[in-house]
Amino acid sequence: MIYLGQETLSDTRVSLWIDPDLGCYTDDFVGSMPEHNLAYVYNADAVDGENGCDCSFGIPTYCEAPPTIAFKLLDGVFDPATLENKRMTSFMTYNNAGIGNSQPGTTDPSTEIEVQNYMSGKWRDGTPLTFGGTGYNPGSEDYLDFAFSGASSFGDWTMCGEQLEPTDTRMLINSGPYELQPGAVDEFVFAIIGIPDYIEPCISDTTPLTFASNYVEAFYFNEVVGTKETYLPNQTISVFPNPMTEQTTFDFEELGGQINKVELYTIDGKLAKEYNIIDEKLIISKSDLNEGMYFYKVFTKNQKLISGKLMVL
Repeated sequence: MIYLGQETLSDTRVSLWIDPDLGCYTDDFVGSMPEHNLAYVYNADAVDGENGCDCSFGIPTYCEAPPTIAFKLLDGVFDPATLENKRMTSFMTYNNAGIGNSQPGTTDPSTEIEVQNYMSGKWRDGTPLTFGGTGYNPGSEDYLDFAFSGASSFGDWTMCGEQLEPTDTRMLINSGPYELQPGAVDEFVFAIIGIPDYIEPCISDTTPLTFASNYVEAFYFNEVVGTKETYLPNQTISVFPNPMTEQTTFDFEELGGQINKVELYTIDGKLAKEYNIIDEKLIISKSDLNEGMYFYKVFTKNQKLISGKLMVL
């Protein structure tokens, strides 16, 4: 994600929205494992379907072999204000209003504020998520950030354990709030994990989920992240003035002579200029560039990166 705005946003939130529809879409349960930054969907019983293995509109089902599907957040957003990588900070669900008899406060959002409430770990009408039942309990003070998370400070809590009516459930893996600065480059990386024929009643044994989660996380950080570029917060350098009208100075003083080079890219990804750095400052003249938007990459001597946006007027 690349933020092209000019103002710092102090209450930014990013969500992974999922309508899982595990085979037949009317008999799904969902849950979360906050300690693994993971949410999952599983069948409400041992047979996927409304009437035996059949589902409305002829939708194919898993019949007697429904899997469990997990969604794991591997890399969340970077908050420069706290220097934290925020992964799953809350998990919310809501229901298709056209299926079953869901409480009005737990159904599809219809306004920007209602969407924001779900992304903030609240219900559609702003009611906090609380322990027990569907999680929609106006007046309760048993506040939680993660819906149907199994073990919690108030006790075990799952959709199956609460004997809720299966329905068409949507879910949000939320990350934030965090500060989003102009020119920020963020990644939101997730994995989809399938565990075939996993019909453990109520998912009381989470060992297969835990094993799969640990395996995927180890693979990602050892085999993927270990071979890719590492980014530093862009506030570790100064780029001023930006936008550029005559010239702009890149100031690397805070990094104490660790900068190796600077690359400028056009908005279509072509390398426009490359500068080798021998000082703690780089002055770029407008005469070297055409007007427009550029993205910069600042490389340290140990191959870490700082990236951002430069506008030339």
